[in-house]
Formats: sequence, C-alpha cells, structure tokens
Amino acid sequence: MNNDLVHAGGTIGEMIIQAISRYPDRTAFIDEHTQMSYRQLGRRIGSAISTFAALGLKRGDGVAQLSGNRADVFVVMAAAYLMGLRSVTLHGMGGLDDHAYILNDADVCVFIADRSYQVRLQALGPLCPNMRHWYSHDADVPGQPSFWAGAEKAEPAVLAVSAQPDDVIRL
Repeated sequence: MNNDLVHAGGTIGEMIIQAISRYPDRTAFIDEHTQMSYRQLGRRIGSAISTFAALGLKRGDGVAQLSGNRADVFVVMAAAYLMGLRSVTLHGMGGLDDHAYILNDADVCVFIADRSYQVRLQALGPLCPNMRHWYSHDADVPGQPSFWAGAEKAEPAVLAVSAQPDDVIRL
C-alpha cells in the first residue's frame, strides 16, 4: 500500500491543507462561476477565515449555507473546518419552519445564501432573532451584503488548524 495515500488521525482541516500544499497548480474546482487551482483555493479559504475572524467568530460558532452546487460552498466549509466552526448546510427543498428550527437549534451566527435563495433568506430573518450576520454568496443581490465582496478585500489568513479532533465541525 502506498502510504502517501493514507492519512491516519488528525482533522479534516489538516487533510485540506495537505492537499493544497501537495498540488498547488492542479485544478481543485470547476463550476459555472469559476475554475480554481488548489493554490487559489487556499487563498480563498484564507480570505474566508480572515472574514470570519473579523466578524468575531471563534471555535464552536456556527456557520450555515443555503446554496446550489458551487465551489464557494466548499470554501466556507473548509474555512469552518480549519477554524473549528460548526458548518451547517441546509437542504434546498427544506421548508421555512424546518430551516428556522435548524438554524436556531444549531445556534448559527452567520448565514450565507446564493441569489436563488434570497427570498428564503429574507423570510428567515424574523424567525432567527439570534443570527448576527446575513450574507449572499453573490455580489449583485439588492439589499443583501456579499460575503465575498468583503472577503476578497481581506488579507488571506495563513492556513492553520485551530480545530481539535473532537470538535463538532459538521451538522
């Protein structure tokens, strides 16, 4: 067996950093919005980490998303995994009451949705009074700040794992 392909112990965040450092020039993602190498992926994750840190998020806080299939969903999840945040991804077919229950029960403090779910995001606002930050994955949504507009201005954090192996990082 090739031991280079085996990862024993550690965290998902460590595996992400390892992949980024091993394959910097290989393609990591291609979607309808972008194509990015592992190096670019690392910088984008670092920018998300810097943005979460500027918002005051700390290990154990929750970040939720409602989005279609796009690379930025993974970027947010990876930043959460590295920081020890709890990542929650809502199902697009879920009902309003179900989404509100999950967000409140999981004690999520940042919610990011793409433009196709902006009506849902607006409907969730009054149902989730403890949510501190509401964002869009997209830049052109009227009345909704873009998470990535701010993240792209942030100096990318050095990728380092703050999560511990027993942290809950995915709900």
